[in-house]
Amino acid sequence: MARVHPRHVVVATMQHVLTTLKWEHPEISTAFFRQDNARCYHSSCTILACRHMGTRCGIRVARIDFSDPQGSRGMADQLAASCKFHIRAYINEGQDVCTANDMKIALISHGGLEGVRLVFMDTIAEMQDTAQTIEIKQYLFNTCYYQ
Repeated sequence: MARVHPRHVVVATMQHVLTTLKWEHPEISTAFFRQDNARCYHSSCTILACRHMGTRCGIRVARIDFSDPQGSRGMADQLAASCKFHIRAYINEGQDVCTANDMKIALISHGGLEGVRLVFMDTIAEMQDTAQTIEIKQYLFNTCYYQ
């Protein structure tokens, strides 16, 4: 069974991505998110937080795309599969991976993975979760929200 991500974790992660992008590339002023159609992504909390994140980070979230989760394997799924393979190879060398720190060590072993960046977010403040899930009907393969 898939793990359900609390909405506040999704928002904190999205804000971290925008903040990091702005710090590394100050010329960026607009961003687009592409996410699968999981419930945690298309909640009112996540969508409404985009304007606030843009103000705080200096990058306006112009659009959020929601793709069909069963439509095909997306880029994130491919990266996750590469990470799992890398961790399995590390374990097959006789190492243990039991904690988040072990996972970090495994993923950076042998030079890490191209296109994968590791971030530890020690504390994510709990938000009162009164958000409503927005019902998104898909007529074709992809649906998006414009701000």
